[in-house]
Amino acid sequence: MSVPVAELTTEKVNAAIAIIFEVLGEPETDLHRQALQSFQQGNYQTVKRLSLENR
Repeated sequence: MSVPVAELTTEKVNAAIAIIFEVLGEPETDLHRQALQSFQQGNYQTVKRLSLENR
């Protein structure tokens, strides 16, 4: 028996980001602002690279 997996869409990710902003507020660091801007521009390679730098 397999469990259906919900598709992760851009709309769902954007909704999740909006909720995060409601709780935590806007990004405070340059790294976080750059990651958000890259995500909004569809530059997912940069988002991935920045997430690795944020460890």
